[in-house]
Amino acid sequence: MVVGIPVTPQSDAPSASTSAPTNLPPYSTRRDTALKDGIRDRLPSEITPQVQDIAGVPVDIGQIKAGFDALFDTLHDLHGVTKTPTVESDLVVQLSEQTFAKHFAVQQELDAALNTVDRSDFDITPQQLARHGIDNPQAILDEILSPDFLHGLAEHDADPNADPTVTERLDAILEQVVTAKVDPKPNAVPARIAAMVDTQRAEVIENTRANPARAINGHVLLNTGHLDGMAVDPARKGDAIRHLLTHEFMHVNSVGSEQTFAHRAGQGGVFSEDINPDEAMTELLAREITDVLAERGDQDVQYIQYPNGTNRYQGNVDGLNNALDQPRAQGEVSAQGTFKAMLDDYFGVDERGGTSGTRPAPSTADAPATVDTTPPPVRDKDVIADESWRHDTASTADWFAPQNPQPSALWDSVRDKAPVRTVDTEVADVQRSSTSNNVDSLTGIIRHDVRRMEVAPGSWVKEYTLKVHLKADGDLPPPGLDGVRQKTVEGVDRLLNQGYRLPSGDQFHARVEFVTDPAQAHTTVDVSTAATADQLNWGTNTSSNVLAHEVAHYFGLPDEYKDAAGPDARIFNSDGKPLPEGHTQSNLVVNDNGLMGAGVHTDPSIKPRHLWLIERTTNSQVMVPDADHATLHNPDSPPQTPPPRPPEFGTQPDPDTRPDTQPDPRPNTRPVDTPPPPPPPPP
Repeated sequence: MVVGIPVTPQSDAPSASTSAPTNLPPYSTRRDTALKDGIRDRLPSEITPQVQDIAGVPVDIGQIKAGFDALFDTLHDLHGVTKTPTVESDLVVQLSEQTFAKHFAVQQELDAALNTVDRSDFDITPQQLARHGIDNPQAILDEILSPDFLHGLAEHDADPNADPTVTERLDAILEQVVTAKVDPKPNAVPARIAAMVDTQRAEVIENTRANPARAINGHVLLNTGHLDGMAVDPARKGDAIRHLLTHEFMHVNSVGSEQTFAHRAGQGGVFSEDINPDEAMTELLAREITDVLAERGDQDVQYIQYPNGTNRYQGNVDGLNNALDQPRAQGEVSAQGTFKAMLDDYFGVDERGGTSGTRPAPSTADAPATVDTTPPPVRDKDVIADESWRHDTASTADWFAPQNPQPSALWDSVRDKAPVRTVDTEVADVQRSSTSNNVDSLTGIIRHDVRRMEVAPGSWVKEYTLKVHLKADGDLPPPGLDGVRQKTVEGVDRLLNQGYRLPSGDQFHARVEFVTDPAQAHTTVDVSTAATADQLNWGTNTSSNVLAHEVAHYFGLPDEYKDAAGPDARIFNSDGKPLPEGHTQSNLVVNDNGLMGAGVHTDPSIKPRHLWLIERTTNSQVMVPDADHATLHNPDSPPQTPPPRPPEFGTQPDPDTRPDTQPDPRPNTRPVDTPPPPPPPPP
């Protein structure tokens, strides 16, 4: 059984033995050399300074920004990373020790109340908060993480004569939160309540006081009261702060890889339980920048240190490098391939989707689609790593066309013996009504189970299962739901299940399972008599084509049709220029008969770009173990169930400096009430 990160072995993999050639340095050394060479070559000779006074020392944010630009250009050329980094001085928020701790404490308690996975008996509940004046913890969390709120705190910390409104608001929220944690009985003695609240307040503040910084909501929050001890030599304080900012800005530009990495420890991946992969990758990349900047300034390298002179995060970096440098047997994923998969996880699949409200299916009024019959260009690199497939208009490809397709009857009775992994993530479609202080978006839900099975000797299928609970609207009779079920299955089988292959070579198969228990479903869909649809709202008059379109969203496919002009239009669905002429990476509109575009109302088809993106999304989220033919047909093979969902990802605190605190979670995008669909595009 082959397990591990599903990436095609790269050229650095050993060809015939279990160890790398002895004349090559370890992979981690070669990787660092290549990245630093790339940064040196791309770093401008003159860097525009952006000097800030941070905790009494000057720190040049301009150097960090230049280092990020050079690193990300290098990552693009060497590893295909498409992320454009964001590093700006106005994203650095300096807070006093007390304000930093209060803000962190409130955020952690609100996150605990909103969390529904792996709760402890000590976590505050929404009911407790409601009893003490916080009816909507998500709204309060959004408020305290907003840029205006963060900068308001910093301004009052810097100048006590500044407007105290935001600081007073934080104190009031903190008081509500700690009182809710105490949750006194109605007849409790007031003096006793006051004493318990004072104790609780002091405890939550103390637990968050020692962190020097954290990345949250696109900003870096600095605890100015804890920036003195990061360099053994006090004269290097500014350099240590520069590296701290480099580390935290790396978090700002990542998607939070703790969730996508940590589960691999027990699934054949390279990580062990005592390595924090998010911090390992963050520090590793930050050091590439710091090393070159120190070299440019003719200085010794200064990372973040403990009082004894050792470097923070060293264990994580060493652990990751040691794992990557292990000998590889023939056929195993190479170190380079593994590192590439880590980068994809860390920076995320660069996709846009929609349903925060949910994405409406395209209007029937769209212009007629044109089919691109031009054969795909010849490509000389691995399909899954080839970004040109992302928006390719080809109707077929050598790797995509069916090849000895297998019927689902071969595995229907044995699929439960195959290991199953659940993809559960979201993407956001930013709307034109957004402003710098308020981002409006539709949220796309990506949620399904994946299995990989050898359904016949030498024939592999990757099956994608969406479990749906249908909820009838009003007095809709049961036959109405039956009709929706039948049309959904018919549309999915006709449009998706024709033996098409994924970039890996596996046959793609989509399956919709309707469940009566909403707790067992990936999604609950409201059903009315409408003809229109989005991810969370289907209709008895919705066509089978559109229902298959909505199912495909759950596998990771975005809309490809043009929105009508106006504030509700999604930015990346506003450009109607035909592809590939005039195409840009930000344009999702494709004027062909693809299932995700306006052609869904005519005679749509699934394209190579669709299955390329589906498998890329899978690879960025989970590692799917194999079930070979013998395992599937062994009567003693036990049934398999999806592993439990991991806790929400987040920046983990340094355990040596804050052993008793909770993780520093980044805010999640959560679905909100479905807005009305945008008006149909003009014909």
